[in-house]
Amino acid sequence: MPSSKTVVSKYGVAGAKYALDRLGYYGGPVREPLRPLPEVAKKEIDAILAKFGTAASAG
Repeated sequence: MPSSKTVVSKYGVAGAKYALDRLGYYGGPVREPLRPLPEVAKKEIDAILAKFGTAASAG
């Protein structure tokens, strides 16, 4: 899936976990030493998901 490669290559594990959460799966929180995504990154991932036609289901 092109969107998964885009998210993981730019945002790493934290981005993949956030995308899974937005798609209705359990991505869960990142473990240390990783940091949670900033709001800007979350908005960019939401836009990527929308671009590829995947609906963001979580609020």
